[in-house]
Amino acid sequence: MPEADRPVPLYAQITNHYRAAIRDGLLVPGQQLPPITQLAAEWNVSVSTAAKAIGQLQVEGAIWTSPQGSFVSDKDVITRTPRDRITASAPQRSTTNGERVIVTAAEIVTAPNYVAELLGVPIATEIVRREEITHRRSQPRMLSVDWIPPVGSAMLAAEATSPEPIAGGTIGLVERATGRTVTLGRDHLRGRAADAREAGALRLPVGSPILAGPHVWSDDDGVLLYGEWVLPPDQVISYEYQPAE
Repeated sequence: MPEADRPVPLYAQITNHYRAAIRDGLLVPGQQLPPITQLAAEWNVSVSTAAKAIGQLQVEGAIWTSPQGSFVSDKDVITRTPRDRITASAPQRSTTNGERVIVTAAEIVTAPNYVAELLGVPIATEIVRREEITHRRSQPRMLSVDWIPPVGSAMLAAEATSPEPIAGGTIGLVERATGRTVTLGRDHLRGRAADAREAGALRLPVGSPILAGPHVWSDDDGVLLYGEWVLPPDQVISYEYQPAE
């Protein structure tokens, strides 16, 4: 049976607003958030709803509280999800919150068998592989690899193998070159130990706990990009969903 859309709970709307502001650098470490009574008045909600929103941010480590109020944490734990990156406007896809991207590999390679299967291309197909390390406040925050199937023009391959960051992100280039738009994303999260390559990129001891997350972005005609990324410890990723009753 068809189901009615469920609105996002009011407390979650407040939490999402301030989480995004912290993530994108609009609120900086040490900056004070409005008092709960002021939040309640601004958002036209009860004091308990505003307090619940602030409590969620505190649980995530995005803020800390004291008798003087709530303040943005200096731990810098909020990380953009793949959904955040794909739904961001083009200028924000590449960098946000002081991020700096260093391209460590950009080349045409023979697709590993598992990547060929995910992309839906024949084994041994040549595809583009881009590897990047994202830094924020001089610390490596993410190692990512994008695998691009042969879906576009020679222009796509030429720009995708550039050693410079791509304006609008890799997926922005794919969409511009193909005239297609991502309409479906699927993410997977896995906690595991860092291998030597990942540990070196994130400046961690080999075997450190990390969060790994591949994602597949596609449209009705097939996969546009398959990506893999790993995050160091103490990074927070928040997803929102509404289970059916």
